[in-house]
Amino acid sequence: PGCSLSNSLQTLQPEIMCVPPKTTTSSAALQAALAKAPPPPPRVRVCVVGGGRMGELRCRQLHESLEADVACVVEADAAKCAALAKKYGCAAFASLDEAADAWARAGERIQGVWVCAPTAAHAALIERAARAGAHVACEKPVGLSAAEIARAYDVCRDCGVGLHCLFQRRSDASYGALLDRLAAAGAPRTIRCVFRDHPTPPRAFLESCGGDVYHDLATHDLDFALAALRTATGADGVRLAPDEVYAVGLDAAFAAVITVTWRALGVAGTFEVARASAYGYDQRCEVWTATGAALSVGNHAATSLEVGGAAGVVASPLVESFPERFRAAFAEDVAHFARACRGGAAPKVRRGDAVLATLVAEAARRSAACGRPVALKNPAGSADPADLVLVEG
Repeated sequence: PGCSLSNSLQTLQPEIMCVPPKTTTSSAALQAALAKAPPPPPRVRVCVVGGGRMGELRCRQLHESLEADVACVVEADAAKCAALAKKYGCAAFASLDEAADAWARAGERIQGVWVCAPTAAHAALIERAARAGAHVACEKPVGLSAAEIARAYDVCRDCGVGLHCLFQRRSDASYGALLDRLAAAGAPRTIRCVFRDHPTPPRAFLESCGGDVYHDLATHDLDFALAALRTATGADGVRLAPDEVYAVGLDAAFAAVITVTWRALGVAGTFEVARASAYGYDQRCEVWTATGAALSVGNHAATSLEVGGAAGVVASPLVESFPERFRAAFAEDVAHFARACRGGAAPKVRRGDAVLATLVAEAARRSAACGRPVALKNPAGSADPADLVLVEG
């Protein structure tokens, strides 16, 4: 009462005026600070070989990366090659030889080669890239056999470059967190993995190389199980080889159930793989330990939305497929490979890892075919997993 708005403002004005103004960094000072900051390293230029689904996926990831980019695309299909080159603003070649020669004539070299071609072509492409002095990233499996994989790693070693076999789980945050916590959780006793693909691939793909659920699907989980055992027990090389593998193939459904036993380590594993899932991309893993602890990686939903009602709770469907589930892991693959090309990162999957994953997958395939367990034997007492032999029980 008796106090007008103008009087109130006049009373407050001196106090307001006494508040010191906020200081701001001048444009010149900001520019000077930025000038002193070290520039980011140049993006690593990578040649992508193969214009199929994985080639297209890797081209997009490289193009979106701040650390790498697509330098050129190699694809025998001229129309497909030209389309990819136009989309990503890079050169197009019909063969890796042609690409390497063109770069040599320009006085440059390919820093990295990303192999996304069919598996039968991997060995020759890896050797050509290595002899050109390029680091190599290769979609799994590196080769058609354990011997071919071992030789590819040996060629890259002799040429002074790295060979990076790409198993998605090795770069995934959830699977990585499981490995980080495993040592404190106790010795593993059981490992259970489920891999149900979505959407079901075309019949033509399944009746060719894609129908091999052992090498095309199970090898991902087998590699992770081997990595988990190495992390938890310290075992490595041939000491990580299981004693016995038994598989039941459900060929009409392109599915299988695989049992793997490591008697010396006191561990048993079960791996279910299938090319069909009606409810989305199903990827799960659980490790149960001697302390009673259970560490698990669950599925990813498209969203975290849940709707509750009289009929119960309805959750969001699972993600569509592997590009969505492993999006962040694929980006990490690119970043890690860029660091490797600069000399700052070693391959996550080593020679023995890639060899053992393929050997166990092949043992499962043979077991399903013959209806008996298949053992991994080491008759020569070798320290090299590539010298292990498969013996049908």
